[in-house]
Amino acid sequence: EEILSEDQYEYNNTYTSAYALSYELQNDETTLNVAANIHEESYSNDVDYYSIATEKGYDYEIDVKLYDKYNQNLDETLTADVLFTYLIEGGSVSNIYDNSLTTPILIEGGQNVIICIEPYMHTLLGTYELEINIKRTKIQYYNVVVESANAAMGWTDGSGTYREGQSVSMQAYSHEGHHFVKWSDGNTDNPRTIVVTQDVTFTAEFAINTYNVIVNANENG
Repeated sequence: EEILSEDQYEYNNTYTSAYALSYELQNDETTLNVAANIHEESYSNDVDYYSIATEKGYDYEIDVKLYDKYNQNLDETLTADVLFTYLIEGGSVSNIYDNSLTTPILIEGGQNVIICIEPYMHTLLGTYELEINIKRTKIQYYNVVVESANAAMGWTDGSGTYREGQSVSMQAYSHEGHHFVKWSDGNTDNPRTIVVTQDVTFTAEFAINTYNVIVNANENG
């Protein structure tokens, strides 16, 4: 029977003691390779947790592949039978995967991804390899200014800094005796929603309410 000692990532048997995998990106992508094992422990069953940190200001795509006895790497020397799950820190645990994700993990940076490797049965020991492909894309932010052409006639809301592709709602409000006419680009929807693609300013135009007064003269003048 194969005798295995603790690998270099121990002690990483709990969520809170997950091993933090360090990495450097080249052209905003990289591949991490982890060679580890499931070994016998006197104090608990061996379960391995790994943590991947992400940086704010980027969108991340993380793909995971797990190699073991039944899904060999190129050397075909692996002996464990393992499964994996993942969670985005603070979230819920994913489905169980045998050797690869059905779709990559997509997250906004600033969150940690935790990957958990478990044996198919806790009596099954052996070696495995984990391959993690990481790609990131810089998030572009734009300023949306929503203003009133005349503060005495009305006001607006919706100004802010938003990420590219985000839907933003804006609205104009008129003071008593006035009404909204249109936005500076000619659009008359109020409220209205736009999709952010660039820095942009929208000015709400208002007008004074006017009324028609009809005076009918009787026959006595």
